[in-house]
Order: sequence, then C-alpha cells, then structure tokens
Amino acid sequence: MEFPITHTRHPDTNPPFRSFVEISYSRLAANYRGIESALPPAAMMMPVVKANAYGHGAVQVARKLVECGARWLSVSNPVEGAELREAGISLPVRIVVTAGILPFEWDAVFAHALTPVLHCLSDVQYFDNRCAALGRSLPFHFKVDTGLSRLGSTDSAEAIARVFQALASSFPEGLMTHFASASDPLNPQTQLQVRRFREIASALKERGIQIPLQHVDATNSLHYPPHSGGYQLVRPGHAIYGYITPCPGEHPSGRLSVQPVLSWHTHVLLTKQLPAGTLVGYGALHRTTRPTTIAVLGVGYADGYPHRLSSVGRVLLRGSSAPILGAVSMDLTTVDITDIPGVRPGDLATLLGSDGNQSIDAHELAGKAGVISYAILTNIQPRVKRVYVP
Repeated sequence: MEFPITHTRHPDTNPPFRSFVEISYSRLAANYRGIESALPPAAMMMPVVKANAYGHGAVQVARKLVECGARWLSVSNPVEGAELREAGISLPVRIVVTAGILPFEWDAVFAHALTPVLHCLSDVQYFDNRCAALGRSLPFHFKVDTGLSRLGSTDSAEAIARVFQALASSFPEGLMTHFASASDPLNPQTQLQVRRFREIASALKERGIQIPLQHVDATNSLHYPPHSGGYQLVRPGHAIYGYITPCPGEHPSGRLSVQPVLSWHTHVLLTKQLPAGTLVGYGALHRTTRPTTIAVLGVGYADGYPHRLSSVGRVLLRGSSAPILGAVSMDLTTVDITDIPGVRPGDLATLLGSDGNQSIDAHELAGKAGVISYAILTNIQPRVKRVYVP
C-alpha cells in the first residue's frame, strides 16, 4: 500500500492502521547504491528478497530494486520466485532459488523461469533430464559445502566434473558457497572456506569445466572482506534493509554504510492512572512502586513483537522512552508514561525507528529479546500493515 510520508505524527494524519511499518523507498535505494559502490570490479549484485524481503514486502522491494538497476534477485523457494514473476518481475531479471527444490516444486521452477541452485549431483542429473524432456537448455547454479555443513555438495571436484561433462540439456552457470562465520572477521573459518572454494573452482577449471559466475559474498563478507575479491556475483541481504551484524570484540572498520529501511509503529489505545502497588498484566510480572500512568498499545506478540521484551523493552512516545511494564500479551503491550506528559489515545508509539532524538533499531530489540536482528524483522506478521513512503 502506498501512503504519503507523515512528518508530523498526529492521530488525524497517521496511517489508519492499529499497527504498521513504514518502508522508505529512498533509504532502500540509497542502501542499494551504497553497496553497489563497494562491490569488487565487474561484480553484479543479487539482492536477497526472500522471507518477504526480510519482512519489508517482497514485491514492492523487488520492484524498487529492479528500478535501481538490479538484474538478479535471490529467493529461498519457488513459491517466493513465482510471486515475483506473477507480480510482473519478468525476464531479463533473473530470480535464483537458493534453498533447494522439493519434488513438488519443480514445475514452478520451469513455469516461472526460475534459476535453481542445486545442492547435490542427483539433482543436477534430474534437472538435466527435465530440460531434455522440455527441449530446452537452461542454466543452474551449483552450491558446494565448504564448511557451513548445511546445503551444498561435499563431492570431490572430480565427481562434480564427471557429472557436468555428461550434461546434455543444462549447463552450470554459477558456482557458489555460503560462509558460516563471516560476521566475525577474525574467525579463521572464513579463510578456510575461501581456500576450499578456490580449490574446487580451480580443479573444475583444470578439468575443462568453465563456470562463468562464482559467488560467495553476502552482507558480512562484503562489509569485512575476507579475500581479495574476483567474484562475479554478490548476495547482500541484511545490508539492503539497513543492517550489518555487529562483530564480537575489536574488529577492522567495515566498507558498507547503510541505514534501516523500516520503522514500526502502533497507536495508544487508552491511558490509565494506577495507584502504587498495582499488579500489571498477565502473571503479575510488574507491581507499580509509585502512582503510575500507563498507556496500552495496540500491538503484541501476535504481531511479531517479541514476548521476551516483557518488562525489559521500551517504546518511544512524544520523543521520550517509555518502558514496558509486565508481559507483552498477544494483542496488547503496556508502557509507563508517568514521565511523559500529554500522551493521549491515538498517539503514535514507535517500536522501531526514531522519534525526536531517541531511536530504537532491530539490534536493540534483538539483544533484549535474546534473538538476532534478522528474526525481529522477518517475524513482523502480515496483520501489521506495510506502508511505503518516498
């Protein structure tokens, strides 16, 4: 849904939704351009728009990224790829499916011109047979497991080359891997993975297998480059949306400069005066220690606002910080506004974003909720309306 940006927060001008997120097209575009300027020479960007574009809205985000110049997009599964095609993201924009293909998903791969990442040699042979039956010669990417121990082939270069050389109706366009510890530039695992990937790529080349596109880098390895570059595709995800995973301990300065694209808001439903000694919320997790004014907000864990923020989180109201009192419940959250004068029903509370000189980002929420910032963004539920602003 498109909606004009609202610089002045007032009940009469705010979007008419109980809880909503604002997604800034200008910040999305700025992040894309900033990442693009940091790419290795001749490298192309393949932004990751899986998981509903990390909660930001896959179709709207994909359209904006294509407008910015993206010619590759990465999704997790064929359903996500089909959604983009049906929304008008057509060739020549390539949509690459990275998280495997289940038997019942293959038809969608072919019907929607999706490019699969294959993770085992049996899938390569299956894909080639399907291409032959269709009378088409189609590309695929092949993932090698260099240390994440998740998806990807652990076959020898000799075994991979043998299968690739026998292909009749498909061809390996890309060779990729995925780093396990790139958020810690001092962890030696990334260098070991780079070395293993290069060994496989070199061994395939020696056996006559020419694969034009190699890709290993995502947000963290772009920010803290673990190698000298030379790869043709990069897969930024978190950075597109304005986040980079904080590194433990001392670390080198990074290359990327990005800003959060999404802010999250809800409204005050009512305010109430409570005497000292009043128990608040499910489980009586909080007892007031003074006469307290509370605001009840129209958001809860059914919206994706973490229950673990109970008694430890905060929101922003009228430019000030309002601590959460007691439990975050399914649909409602209670905050202390005793020291914030003038709060009234209909006022906007900011869960993620800025209000005055105060700000809250997904890293802060994740730290208090005991999760990672990715989980904060991707868990924002569909009933939270997405509002797109310039």
